[in-house]
Amino acid sequence: MRYLLGVLCVLALGGPAVAAPNDEAAARATLEAWLKAQNDGDFPAYSALYAQKFNGVKRAGARTSRFQRADWLVDRGKMFKGRFTVAADKVKVLPQPNGAVVSFEQTWASKRFKDVGPKQLVLVREGDALRIAREEMLASTIVGGEHGGPPASDRLSMAMVLDHPYVVLGTDAGDDLVEGPVHDLGVHRTRRAVRAGGPGSAWIGRAVELYGSGGKVCAGKVVDLQVVSRVTPHFGAVQTWQEDGLTPQQQAEAAWEMASEGRLLVGRVDAGADACAGARWARAADAPAPTALQALATVPAWLTAAALKQTRALPGYQAITKGWRSEVADAKGGSWDLYGGATPTVQAFARADGTPAVVLVTMRAGHGCGDFYGSFWAAYTVDGQALTRISDPDAPAELGMVSDDAFVAVVDADGDGRWELVGKESLHRQDAKGVLREVLSLPYPYYDCPC
Repeated sequence: MRYLLGVLCVLALGGPAVAAPNDEAAARATLEAWLKAQNDGDFPAYSALYAQKFNGVKRAGARTSRFQRADWLVDRGKMFKGRFTVAADKVKVLPQPNGAVVSFEQTWASKRFKDVGPKQLVLVREGDALRIAREEMLASTIVGGEHGGPPASDRLSMAMVLDHPYVVLGTDAGDDLVEGPVHDLGVHRTRRAVRAGGPGSAWIGRAVELYGSGGKVCAGKVVDLQVVSRVTPHFGAVQTWQEDGLTPQQQAEAAWEMASEGRLLVGRVDAGADACAGARWARAADAPAPTALQALATVPAWLTAAALKQTRALPGYQAITKGWRSEVADAKGGSWDLYGGATPTVQAFARADGTPAVVLVTMRAGHGCGDFYGSFWAAYTVDGQALTRISDPDAPAELGMVSDDAFVAVVDADGDGRWELVGKESLHRQDAKGVLREVLSLPYPYYDCPC
């Protein structure tokens, strides 16, 4: 029996909800009504589509904002004062016990701005209709403001350590790749075997090396392929599973079902999980030896000051400053990255002789959900005391929940003279113009209530 997600903060917890047979059709009708209201400039019709208990995440390039219903509609009301168009492509509907999750690629355009990116609407039944209880623009690519990066090198990828060490080979693994039972990895993480002859089969038997922030941590061979899924369910779904008496295996199967947007094709490595603890990136062992910079325990004060000064002058940072000053009453001076006691993180990575080669700045402040929220990062090469920016000045890819040591390593994995930046779950690489572009990001669906 399939048990799917009981979504969002409006779920009644007195017993399991059952998806109506026509919820997929109703979900598509809600999406069409949502598109029509915006393209017609009909704000009352648009507002009526939102559930009373709602939270939303808005992204536009580097800018991220989080809202509850009232603040969302105030913000959207400003948008409706101008003319714009919205289109949805590649629509997928996942029925849920109390509604549906609708995923699509959104294109939003006005006379002066256009962006494209994946969006997700979580619909919940409220009265006799499906309404939007959560909306999130998962990523925003500003058309004309960003450039696609090169494909990820086949010599370099991300590494994960769950019940086994894994090398990530792909981020869009569908049901057509897998066979056999669901295996529970704990914390709503699951895996299934990949059918024989599936994509990535050439990696079986290939020797790989896994690295962490301090260098190489383990090595082994890829012994088989798996699809690993990860998801954060809504707390109400977990409570429903427990009240219904689902076994651990049934809960694992339910987690697999709801993680359709967060499945990774991975190669399982024949090394122990303990031996590979801390691994974050991996490479083919037969590739040329990588050049890896060493993280400095202490960043020189002059370098910290210079990196922060240059970052705060970048257009993307200034765009967030503008939003901060409009949203926070006492934001008259100072820097948004210090708002609410936040502190920016500055990391420096050095050559073998100890001289800094790359410096990275990551910033995150505020909590969203009606309060200000901003995140930004920048990267520079260091030559003496001169800093040369190598990140996008307007909208580098968002690092998610930026925290201390947001970047794990800086390496040249294939000897091409371009740096790769390894994040906790992302990989960036310099393009032909020397600008860092995201080439890999590990999806991790989040269905709980952030506010």
